[in-house]
Amino acid sequence: MQIVKIRVLVEREEDFWLAQCIEHDLATQANTVNELYYEIELMISAHMAACKEVGIEPFRVPPAPVDVLERFERAGLRVESNTRFIHVFALDGYSPVLEVRLLD
Repeated sequence: MQIVKIRVLVEREEDFWLAQCIEHDLATQANTVNELYYEIELMISAHMAACKEVGIEPFRVPPAPVDVLERFERAGLRVESNTRFIHVFALDGYSPVLEVRLLD
């Protein structure tokens, strides 16, 4: 099983929450933080399923822009995946491990 580390920056925009992956330029949004955790799971699962459907390796997406990484490194609050419901099930030998940080 290949473990895929995925760091996720969570930020508040005007009237929604945004999640941006660092290593892979994938993003999603939701109205609340609780909804966002579900959307992160859905985004990663959908990415993995779409890659399987077209026969390409998942997580071959280029990284997010450098400014996203810089904001992630400044983010103070870390959300451990085992304390929330961010559990993305392994698919075809990949096991995503998430580190989520909230930029306040």
